[in-house]
Amino acid sequence: MSVYNYITTLQPSTGSSGCVTGCFLSPNITDLIVSKGSRLEIYREQNGKLLLIEELDLFCRIEGMVTCSILEHGTCSLFILTDRQHYCFLRYEDNKIKTDKKGSLDLQNARLIEHPTVAAWGPTSQTVFVSVFSGYMTMIPVPQRVNAKGKSRAHKAKEIAHVFIEETTATGFTILGTNLNPSVSLIYAEEPDDRRFTKTYDINGSDPSMLINDKDKGRLLHEIQPTSYMLIPVPSPREGIIVVADSSLTYFASVSSSKTQKTIPSMEITAYLLDRAAPSHPPAFLLATSTGDLYRLIVHAKGLKFDKLDGKVPVPLSMAKLEEGLFYGASGVGDSVLFRVVNNSIEIVQHQPSLGPITDFCVFDLDKQGRKTLVSCSGVSQDGSLAVVQSGVGFTEETWLPLPGIERLWTLKIRSPPHELIVISTFFNTHVLKVEANSVHAMSQYGALKLDEQTLYTGLVQNGLLHVTPSHVRLMKPGADGALLDEWRPKDAIHVAAANDRHILVGCETGILICLAIAGTKLVQKCERAFDPIATSVFVDASDLAVVGLWGGPANLQMVELPDMTSLAEYDLNVGNAIPRSILMTDLEGQRYLFVSLSDGQMVHYAVQETQLSERAQVTLGSYTASLSSLTLNGSKLVFAASDHTTLIHSVRRKIIYSAFNLRNIQACANFNEDAFPDAAVFATPEALVFGTVATQPRLHFRKIPLDAMASRLAFHDETKTLAVSTEKMNRDPTTGDESYIGELCIFDAWTYQVLAKHDLLPGEVVDSMTIARMSSHEYDLLFVGTGRTSEADASEVLSGRVLAFSILPTREYALLGAVETVGPVATLRPYMDKVACSIDGTIHVLDDLHPTGDSSQIFKLTPKPQPHLNTLYLDAAKDKDILLAGDLFKSMSVLKMQSQKLESVAADGSAAWMTAVLIMAETLFLGADQGYNVMTLMQDPASTLLHCAGQFRVGDMINRFCPTKDGVLFGTVSGAIGAILPLDEPVYHMLAQLQEILRIRYPDLGVFEHAAWRAFDSGIRRGDAVGFIDGDLVRRFLDLSLDEKKKVAGELSSSVDEVQALIEDLIRRSLL
Repeated sequence: MSVYNYITTLQPSTGSSGCVTGCFLSPNITDLIVSKGSRLEIYREQNGKLLLIEELDLFCRIEGMVTCSILEHGTCSLFILTDRQHYCFLRYEDNKIKTDKKGSLDLQNARLIEHPTVAAWGPTSQTVFVSVFSGYMTMIPVPQRVNAKGKSRAHKAKEIAHVFIEETTATGFTILGTNLNPSVSLIYAEEPDDRRFTKTYDINGSDPSMLINDKDKGRLLHEIQPTSYMLIPVPSPREGIIVVADSSLTYFASVSSSKTQKTIPSMEITAYLLDRAAPSHPPAFLLATSTGDLYRLIVHAKGLKFDKLDGKVPVPLSMAKLEEGLFYGASGVGDSVLFRVVNNSIEIVQHQPSLGPITDFCVFDLDKQGRKTLVSCSGVSQDGSLAVVQSGVGFTEETWLPLPGIERLWTLKIRSPPHELIVISTFFNTHVLKVEANSVHAMSQYGALKLDEQTLYTGLVQNGLLHVTPSHVRLMKPGADGALLDEWRPKDAIHVAAANDRHILVGCETGILICLAIAGTKLVQKCERAFDPIATSVFVDASDLAVVGLWGGPANLQMVELPDMTSLAEYDLNVGNAIPRSILMTDLEGQRYLFVSLSDGQMVHYAVQETQLSERAQVTLGSYTASLSSLTLNGSKLVFAASDHTTLIHSVRRKIIYSAFNLRNIQACANFNEDAFPDAAVFATPEALVFGTVATQPRLHFRKIPLDAMASRLAFHDETKTLAVSTEKMNRDPTTGDESYIGELCIFDAWTYQVLAKHDLLPGEVVDSMTIARMSSHEYDLLFVGTGRTSEADASEVLSGRVLAFSILPTREYALLGAVETVGPVATLRPYMDKVACSIDGTIHVLDDLHPTGDSSQIFKLTPKPQPHLNTLYLDAAKDKDILLAGDLFKSMSVLKMQSQKLESVAADGSAAWMTAVLIMAETLFLGADQGYNVMTLMQDPASTLLHCAGQFRVGDMINRFCPTKDGVLFGTVSGAIGAILPLDEPVYHMLAQLQEILRIRYPDLGVFEHAAWRAFDSGIRRGDAVGFIDGDLVRRFLDLSLDEKKKVAGELSSSVDEVQALIEDLIRRSLL
């Protein structure tokens, strides 16, 4: 490993932190704007679906946002507040997003509050109110644009105003009213007894920086329940506020100060949305809870009506209304969804899958062919899942036609008159679509094609159009009126077929293979040969070499020469009882390969030299036969394996690469090169024919396996190809609000993700850590599981824990050997010097003296090791070394070694930091992530006991887990992002640092947030510029520049465009799975 590193995002944040609506891109059309970490995504609803219109990566972490309507303008502005108290106003003009205003909310010696709040006031959004500092309300005037008369409208307050308020313990606020003199209400606590109150200030309409507190108005101060945590503003005609507490809703009217209270089941409201605000109707709200339930709240004159809706949504942190009955729920703990509310029922219309938060993950290569899979524990509570992530290519759907039951398809380019033909075969018949003048027409008849049978093969040959069905082989003239030229009928039904320009090879159900020659306009039978077992698949290449797959036998793959079917070679696929079902031979990067798809979802491929096969490789593609096709996309030849886990196969530097595809359950595919869709493809799914484009640039794709519980920890066992996954589910008593946890250990098949076994835990016990270790005292690998057990009286209080040991048997069983009680939760487990080190209640212990044949209660001994840390949460151990790396709640990182049965600190970071993940990169180089969204590398100097900082960088997201790989390190974050860290040689680092600086200066980011400030390290104690890390997210923007821009940048580097581009593309390729 190196002290110089390249850090990049592989999968941007998928968890949503907020959403707003407004006419941002154009007047009179509502846009949905979603924030995801440092990313903005802008959507529009079309036919009940969300279409992504714009996506923006900003040099900031978005903390809050609000849309601001501008007087006499059809579009709104977007206000963004960052976690470092910078802000900007964005607007869309001249087909570009521009910055209206930017600044900083710096307030010396002011204390930041935990959850900042943002709101806009007024019918023309004159002011944005921000609560970010304790004891202050900040007012930011909205920049007013020039109107049609060339004049700018603005109110008196032209600068930011920090207005002091007495309530320094205020936890949130809301704006009331839309008149010229609205008010702001807030919740605050009075110490020391923590009594809670609401207080209301009137806003001076002519100068919003003036807050008026008229103590004579009784409505200004209300004592509320101690569990109150949220305010909901109520518009006219019932203007006031609703105070949300743990088990009650209390409405206070603004004018009369009357109070209406409603008792509700104990719940936590996570988001609310004003659904109806018509003056003639009582205001109505949607309220979302931490269990995914939705409630409708209506404020009547006589009281509050509170009803639960049927159905659930992933727990939203924010909601937005797109049209009547259509809503969006932005979730940071599960999928964000578009949903409808019809009467009292919820209907999910569209999912936006999310990986966040990633609490743990592992990476493995099941078939050892370089096709890595990342599996993560994603989501919270009932939104929990396992996410399966692979590197792949992306498909963008352009249009689709409903057509169920497709088994095969072909596209044919007819020259005269010019048109594209799509031939589609189902099990019973054939459909023909004619594509002409950018339109698609279904043909009831096309030339001499036989449409009342399934099609086994069709294609253009030198003298016409060939069509093979179970009962016929037909040669005809191309075209809608094409006449039949010749026809050949078999004695027995045909079930497989293939052809080239000269010969046709058909296999009959009796085991006979027949070769036909195309002689001018005639079909001539040349040879027949019996095969036993029968042929199950055939392929014919341009050189008249035919490959035949047989039902079984020791020579189930044979090569023959056409037309006389002379045997050239015989091979044993060595695949047991699996049957070859699809065969393809093609050239990739000048090397010929043979691909054979099997009935059990596996595929075997070989390098081909004439008739000699070599370099055999076997991979699993899915759970059933993959249909193999050759595609040409963007000038590159690819192999497409259509199945339930569709895979694109290509070659990079003579190495076969398998890329996942984000369209699943595909039956067949073909190129589609109609002018309307250049370099496109058409895919058959179980229900439709889908047209679209394929981006061959690899990126990560993922699918999710719902668990209806939160997955917290996982471990992969290579020998048995199993995954051990811990899950936990929280139950909440709706009457008392008491919470309890149910934990399980589940064993999954890593191929199919089917549950093989479950192990129950004790009541209130959940898993906090796990590791797989090989110990010399035991025959098999061991799974160690560390737990924490909550108090029956308070589920948030963890009193004790256990360490459980399971033996992983060759039968894929996990046999419990025993368990030992611990004095607290077991936060981390790591193999260490033929033992297992663990962090228990902040101190380090070692599991040793394993006796697998003894009394299960004494299966091993838990020995506390005196050490200098008392707040250790994270550990990492070096393989075959006596080094332990401790990550501490306060003391950053320390390197520990066992000396005389005692752990001694041999080096430590002199600065404080709250660590969230640690990793030993090399014997003297250590990687850590902290709660301030930073990463750092620390280096040990043998002559010193201090770890000095070798590199520091702000990721902008909290990292929960590091995972070392062959090329570097992968990491997962709370917002559902996946990133990579790759080591760099020093000359490459300095060259990329120069490129980074050029791009930073030439192409400043939207919102004028400075890149250097965005990536600057800040742990709250130690601060400084980013060093030792190259920002891959910035550097790869070089690839998006025009050729002229690239030449200018490369010139400043004294390099060529090709050299710079090749370097960046190589880093991207190395960083992917």
